[in-house]
Amino acid sequence: MQAIQLDSLQLLLDEAFAINEQLDEKVVAQESRISDLTSQINKLDKEKNDLTTQADGFYSDNLHLNQSNRILIAFNFLVGVLLLITLIFFLRRIGKNKQIENIESSNNEFKPSVVKNFNNVHTSFEDKLDQLEKLGKLKEKGVLTDDEFNVQKRSLLD
Repeated sequence: MQAIQLDSLQLLLDEAFAINEQLDEKVVAQESRISDLTSQINKLDKEKNDLTTQADGFYSDNLHLNQSNRILIAFNFLVGVLLLITLIFFLRRIGKNKQIENIESSNNEFKPSVVKNFNNVHTSFEDKLDQLEKLGKLKEKGVLTDDEFNVQKRSLLD
C-alpha cells in the first residue's frame, strides 16, 4: 500500500511539475509581452518628447512672428499716416497755387471777394504768413493799393 501511495504521490508531483512548467511558460510569455509593451512605451515617450520639442519651437516661432507682425502693422500705419499728411499738404498747396493764379490773372483788377475768401480759407500761422507774402506781391504788382493792402492785412491778422 505504501507503494500505491508513493506512486500516487509521484503522479501528483509529476502533475505539479507539469503545472509549474506551464506556469513558467506563461510567466515567460507575460515577461515577453511586458518587455514589448515597455519598448512601445519608451518609443511613445520618445515621440512625445520630440513632439513637445517641436511644439515649443513652433510656439517660439509663433511669438516671434506675432512680434514681427505687430512691428509691421505699426510701421505700415505710420507710413499710411505720413502718406495721408503728404497728400493733404500737396492738395492744399495746389489749391493755394490755383487761387494765386486766379488773383494774378484778373488783369490787375482788384476783387475783394476773392481776397476775402482767400483769407477765410486758411487759418494757421504758417498760412497767414504765406498769405501776407502773397498780399505783398499783389501790392508790389499794383493790384492792391496801400489802403486795400492794410485792410486785408488787418483782416488776416484778426
